Amino acid sequence: MKVGMSPLGFVWDPARGAWLRWSNSRRHLATDGVQIAPTNVVVLETPYAASAADSRSPEAQTLGFGNAWVFTQGRMTVGTWVRSARDQAWKLTSADGQPMLLTPGSTFVELPEAGTSPRVLDQATVDQLQAG
Repeated sequence: MKVGMSPLGFVWDPARGAWLRWSNSRRHLATDGVQIAPTNVVVLETPYAASAADSRSPEAQTLGFGNAWVFTQGRMTVGTWVRSARDQAWKLTSADGQPMLLTPGSTFVELPEAGTSPRVLDQATVDQLQAG
């Protein structure tokens, strides 16, 4: 998926029980040199508009509704998000109407522009990323 100008990706690592983060086809490393690996990844497709603080800066519009993808425990669930007020959390619901639940631990929220959905990588692509 692409957020801003950066292509991003996450690869499930069963040994760590986490999603390894990639940016521009490179491991995204923390300052200690360890690859960033959240327990959950939530992707919310959002429209963007000019920021009230700086009209040259885009701002995700996180009130309303849109498509959602939740990645947890090595699986992806597809659904929707709804948020009607700034002081409320997003309500994440799967395609079959069930709440999309997260595993306890760290969570990354990615906000790609509407029309940009995540794609699941095939094993050959994952192997190539990890070898590089």
